[in-house]
Amino acid sequence: MSNRLKFFREQMAAFEGAVSPQRAIDDRYYIPEPRKSVSELISRRIGLRPSSTHLLLGGIGSGKTTQLLVTRDRINKEVEDVYAHYVDVSLYTDISEISIGVLIAVVGIVLSNLMKDSDSEFIKKNIALIEKLAYGYSEQKVIDPLSGLSAVTKSFEPRVVLERYKGILTTKSNAQKKELVEAVNQLNKAVISKYGCIVLLLDGLDRLDNTSSFSQVVTNDLQNLSSIGVGIVLVGPLRALYDEYRDTLEQAVTYFDYQSCFDIENDPDAHVFSKNYRITCIKRVYGRKRYTERYPLFWWGFT
Repeated sequence: MSNRLKFFREQMAAFEGAVSPQRAIDDRYYIPEPRKSVSELISRRIGLRPSSTHLLLGGIGSGKTTQLLVTRDRINKEVEDVYAHYVDVSLYTDISEISIGVLIAVVGIVLSNLMKDSDSEFIKKNIALIEKLAYGYSEQKVIDPLSGLSAVTKSFEPRVVLERYKGILTTKSNAQKKELVEAVNQLNKAVISKYGCIVLLLDGLDRLDNTSSFSQVVTNDLQNLSSIGVGIVLVGPLRALYDEYRDTLEQAVTYFDYQSCFDIENDPDAHVFSKNYRITCIKRVYGRKRYTERYPLFWWGFT
């Protein structure tokens, strides 16, 4: 295979729908939106209120993940005492089975990973408790065979059985565990002393069809996390923008944002954005000096 063919295959792969948004950013294919972007709005708000909660809604492919990644980079670069961390929730639990307490457990695991090198016994104790409640645990129990039986069976020995308790991330329970919230609270204090105020950008819940479950998670988990000082930016399904739970969601979060698509035919700003994006792509493929020679009529299509 020629180097030229290999190069063009790599460039074409960069524009596939399933390509990683992080790769597009790293390869410099990302350009600012025509108007004030969601990432700019959210990062500025978080700079003023680090523990605020933000709900970002939008259609599949509208650029929500890209905006989360840009928001993370912007915060970590511009806000000195705040640390932003991107999290794909689907890597921790089944999105379709999400219930109350799941986001708190996910946040607990993320904070545990950030503090895993700590030598503090207090921190290790909280990490162990969070992992126990999140993933489940096994416990030995002694069963007394004499219980409720006649004296004839007194010679039977007690039996030891191993019982398995499912964790919040592996079962749909809707049970709020106060000990989990307290453990996350204590761990967050340690994270703040090391990293600064923590802001987690939670992605993946836009694939959740059940807006009732989504509303319950937002009203419970996000408010609990905000109360202990954890800032949250949460991506949600587009249908939540139009159904009966919208008012509930708006009241449950500090800010409510919508990532819209661009109308490049009727919106002059979006038209310029589209043109700049295509120019950027051509320059990346052919180089800044050669693209005008290969595309002498390129500008004609945008007049």
